Amino acid sequence: SWSGSFAFIAIALLLRPAKNENPSSGISARLLLLLTGFLLGLSFLCRIQSLFLFPGLFLWLYFIAKVPVKHLILICAGILMAIVLGVLLDHWFYGEWVNTSYQYFSQNIIEGKAAQFGTEPWWWYFKIWITFGFWPVQIILLILIIASIVRFPKNPIVWVFIPFLFAHILVSHKEFRFLFPLINALPLLYLLGISALDTNRFIHKIINRKTILVRNVFLFSFIVYISYGFLDLCANPPGSFLYPMRYIYRNEKGPTHILLNDLSLYNLVNNRLHMSYYKRTDANYVYVQNQDA
Repeated sequence: SWSGSFAFIAIALLLRPAKNENPSSGISARLLLLLTGFLLGLSFLCRIQSLFLFPGLFLWLYFIAKVPVKHLILICAGILMAIVLGVLLDHWFYGEWVNTSYQYFSQNIIEGKAAQFGTEPWWWYFKIWITFGFWPVQIILLILIIASIVRFPKNPIVWVFIPFLFAHILVSHKEFRFLFPLINALPLLYLLGISALDTNRFIHKIINRKTILVRNVFLFSFIVYISYGFLDLCANPPGSFLYPMRYIYRNEKGPTHILLNDLSLYNLVNNRLHMSYYKRTDANYVYVQNQDA
């Protein structure tokens, strides 16, 4: 979340009206470019995969926005400043000079450690997108994203969105949370998609015939969708690993021994995080390693 926020704040600064000076703050254009680059660098430090946001952004700045190369160099200088800060912090906390970005890439990509957590086909993100929520709404939102890309191919958010998504499609180990930085781009893409469909004469004609009815049906569906999601989150455990704990809490009577071979779950219910909702006071939680189990 921090990574995506830093990146899109930087993009917002780049998309502001071009002026030599910012009259409200007195910050020079060069300093603002350095600040923009520094925010992009912080985005990279928070999550290395955010690097995939940069190619599309820089290509758009150069080919579409016609930003001078010297300005791009200033942005890169800001990124480098953040990376140097990250190196110094790593040295401080690790007690030695270490390139954490390279280590992350080496361990997860070159040595394939990430793939040990499972691999998925290229279309997995599209499948999980549709099944993640109420599928009719998810399909509509997907159509809006596609419409925004087709109708506004020169939009900077589109240039940032596509390379980031494509890079994660190529990586074999996939998790939905990997796409969280793109959450900041979705509202704009939805609006662009609505605008694109509204300019289509055929669709515009159909919608205008029953504008009030369509609006009310959409509004009602949206309220039901949001309400259902909210109640579902309130009524169920926040993670699948807690469902067994709920079952034991509801069905086991009297003192009982619970063996856990997942250290993180053991810490959750018994140590650091102190889970209380499904934790029974008459239960004895015991951690056992896999070979002991």
